[in-house]
Formats: sequence, structure tokens, C-alpha cells
Amino acid sequence: MKKILGIILIIVWLAVIVLVSLAYTGSFTSSFSDLVQNYTWLFTIIAIVSAIVGFRLTFNGMGGLSKKEKTYPLVMGKLISIDQGAVGYVRVNGQPSCRLTIQFTTNDGQQITATIRKIIQLTDLAQFQPGIPLPIRYNPQNPQHIAIDFNADLSQVQPQPGNSVNAQQTFMNPGQVQMNFDPMQLQAQMMNEGVTTQAAMDIRNTGVQAKGVILSAQPTGNIVANNGEIELKIEVTKPDGSQYQATVRKAIPPIALPYIQVGRVIQVFYKPENEQNITIGL
Repeated sequence: MKKILGIILIIVWLAVIVLVSLAYTGSFTSSFSDLVQNYTWLFTIIAIVSAIVGFRLTFNGMGGLSKKEKTYPLVMGKLISIDQGAVGYVRVNGQPSCRLTIQFTTNDGQQITATIRKIIQLTDLAQFQPGIPLPIRYNPQNPQHIAIDFNADLSQVQPQPGNSVNAQQTFMNPGQVQMNFDPMQLQAQMMNEGVTTQAAMDIRNTGVQAKGVILSAQPTGNIVANNGEIELKIEVTKPDGSQYQATVRKAIPPIALPYIQVGRVIQVFYKPENEQNITIGL
């Protein structure tokens, strides 16, 4: 109902703009045009209020959470899909409005798949990839009504048996990727998904740790376990201060892409007997 009202208000906003524009171009009778022009201030107020309220009601979740939404239960959900085709041509302040489909489990065990429309900054769009966990607040009376809470305190999340998405997983926050996970569990998951290999894990676990600087990052065009492969050229600084350059190819999960930036300092692991065979830690 709120979205229907929002759409009606947006139509009112557009109609007022068209009405005033036509009045000033003389498209109506002189008496009607004069009437509209005399009350332009009133039509301006109607247009502003209709636009603000209409967009707020229609594009639920675009901005910050309402006071009521902040009281909703907090769970971790999983992004199932992002649909730019349906609403991707709707832009607010130049940014695309996308429809996100999110799956989550309520605190009483219900499996819910809900959709939400959200304005996503163009610079953050690549980070919204299916499979990433997101902190979700839902209305207990209507679990289809959800909001994404990037400022959530994850300690509020209650563990849910059988739910693979939990507060210990990394969740994506545009502009700030928060890393909060068990490294051993992550390594096992990455191996199971084919993102890394046992050999790379051995280098990481038993090799020499050093600092590296990313000199270049080029996509190879290969897809490994649904993750894009990137060729990285890295300048490695060994513990004794000496430096050398090495190249490594690695499948990078979308949520880790913000860490792959030229000039960024990262962890590097290598074996002394083969320094060119390196692996990286993000």
C-alpha cells in the first residue's frame, strides 16, 4: 500500500511539473494560465512534498533506516540477485536504483526471500554480487518488509542453526569492507569452492611472511568458481629489507575487490627455495 501511495505521489509530482510548464508556455487558456501562474508557489510546495514523500515510500531502503526499522530484528541475509534491468534506468541524483533479492532466515526459523529497491552508488555497484552476506532488519509482522542496515552491531545477531549466513562472515558495506571471519574456516571454504589450492594454502601457512605492494592488477578474463581471475604484479619486501618483483594470478571474490588497488600494501607469503611462487593475503 505504501508503495502504491508513493507511486501516486510521484505521478502527482510529474503532473504538477508538466502543468506549470504548459501554463507558462501558453498552452492553456489565458485565464487558466494566469490562475496557475498566480499560484505557482502553491504548486511548487505540492511538487516538492510529493517528490520527497513519493520517492521515500516507493524506493524503500534507499536511504537510512527509519526509527521503526531500527527496532526490527537483525539477521544476516544473502544477496540472491541484483536486477538492474527492471529498474536500472530509474536514477536518483544520477545513481541507479536497483532491485535486490535477498534470502534470510527469521529468528523463528522462517525462510524468507524478499526484494528491496536501493540506490547504489556507481562506484559501489561492482561490489553487490550474488552470494555476499548483508545485515538485514525485517518487520516481524511482515518479513517481506526489509531494510539493509550497514551500521548494524553484529553482536545483536542471534546464531541460527542451519543458516550458513551469520554474523561471523564478512559483509559488504559500500566504501568500507569489514573483515570479520575465522581465517581457517575461510581457507577451507575457499578451497572447497575452488578459489584457492592446497599448494597456495601450504605457502601461506608455512612460508615466509612479507609485505607486498600491488604494482598492477589486470583481469585475465578467466572465471574460477564464479570469481574473476586477476593477474597481480607485486613488489615484495622481504624481512631482510631486500626487494623483488613477482607475478601471481588469483581468483578474487567480489567482496575482496576493494582491496585490489594499485599501491595498496598487502601480505605476501613465499617459500625461500622458490621466491617467485607467492600467495597473497587480503
